[in-house]
Amino acid sequence: MNDISLRIQGAVTGAAIGAARGEPVRGYSLQQIHDKYGPDGIIRYDIGRDGYTAKLPEEYRMMLYTINGLLLPDAVHSPLKRVQMAWQEFKALQKGVEAQPYCCWISENVHMFTGVIPKPSILSVVPMALWVKDSPLTAIRMAVEAASENPASEQFAGAALVNCLYQVIHGDKLENAIPESIQRLTALYGDSRRAILDNIAGLMELALMLSKNESSPNDTNIELLSQPAIVYPSLAIGLYSALRYPNDCSRAITVAVNQAGDSVISGAIAGCLVGAQKGILEIDENEGGNDELMFSGLELLSVVWVLGRDLACAGSD
Repeated sequence: MNDISLRIQGAVTGAAIGAARGEPVRGYSLQQIHDKYGPDGIIRYDIGRDGYTAKLPEEYRMMLYTINGLLLPDAVHSPLKRVQMAWQEFKALQKGVEAQPYCCWISENVHMFTGVIPKPSILSVVPMALWVKDSPLTAIRMAVEAASENPASEQFAGAALVNCLYQVIHGDKLENAIPESIQRLTALYGDSRRAILDNIAGLMELALMLSKNESSPNDTNIELLSQPAIVYPSLAIGLYSALRYPNDCSRAITVAVNQAGDSVISGAIAGCLVGAQKGILEIDENEGGNDELMFSGLELLSVVWVLGRDLACAGSD
């Protein structure tokens, strides 16, 4: 298996780890996190009601449906149509509406469904960076079109993340991908979306700058990246954490989720980017050094691994 395939699987699995770690503290203030988990915050999975697995939030499940949609027959000819079919099936099943025969094989797994309709999130477009093989511009255009009904901040934050992830998957450094993401988005959409793109460029550049300042503590930097002027702080925090700890998936996720914003999205972004840089074989089961089993405690682990493997073997060619 080549390096790109291992990075794709690392990205899919890393995003799952980050989303599951962030799910229990979403909506908490930093003080509430410390009150519940101690001065270091949440540093491992908070095991769910069944006593042995960490819950995957609905946004990540939606990402799994994006992957399954991209793996459907003829997806190479009409990928967005197949992804939309997959999303519609997931939302229907979350509402309890049966629609057999299913188009997605993961719909056969009753544990996929929680009854909660996911909010739009940039995780839904992440797999496009992993599926497209020919050009990052193709992945960016797909992400923007797929998220056309989302708020513009989310739509273009997703496209920026897709470009960063595409470059990392293909062997580039994340710090190099950030300015190139800005350049590509500006070239494609600058005439009509200048204001939002300038804001996204600013948050990405701030994340990069703060990640290089080793004398500044993480809490201070996260606060700067969460200020009201930042249009999509989850992207800024996820990028910062991955840039700060590019070789430590658990540490990057810990920084990303211990904050008062959307800990699921920021944790998933950090885990996805570090997983993509390291590759699946380099994410250590005991990496965090805190007795956490990075893989074994994860809900739907077999689904995550099979879809990651199949996505690594597929693509737009």
